[in-house]
Amino acid sequence: MTAAEEAKLRADRRARRLLGAVSLVLGVAVVGAASIVLQVTAGERPARSNQQQPRLRADHVAPVAPPVPSKYVTYELSGDHGARNITYVGNELTVAQEMSAELPWSRTLEQLTPSSGYFSISAQNPSAGILTCRIVVDGQVVSQKSTTVAKNVVTCSHSR
Repeated sequence: MTAAEEAKLRADRRARRLLGAVSLVLGVAVVGAASIVLQVTAGERPARSNQQQPRLRADHVAPVAPPVPSKYVTYELSGDHGARNITYVGNELTVAQEMSAELPWSRTLEQLTPSSGYFSISAQNPSAGILTCRIVVDGQVVSQKSTTVAKNVVTCSHSR
């Protein structure tokens, strides 16, 4: 091995060690920052090492928060020839999509956040024939629409 090759090899090793050290420091910083963000968003303050945490008496029981109301939302598509470009509002108001589906098609989601009171689904009719969308919230139909025109989009939506 030539001197130039040995020097390059040593430089590569130093660069890898440096990269590993930088990655470790960045990883620790990210974990620490995430911990602080989680504590702040949860309404807690970071504990200080020189302070003792208050102790609860054995007979003290922390109150239990009431359960968060949930809504079961079912999106349904039915019809003659399938559906394309299916788009619906998922959990936490995210948008979910599927390129195509055979009918009947449905998705049931549990909405845990009380503020997520918007529900929507749309799909394209691939050819002439009926395509129906429907939204069912906790067992009750809250929206239903149909189309019979090829390439038309049918949309159902509901807002509390």
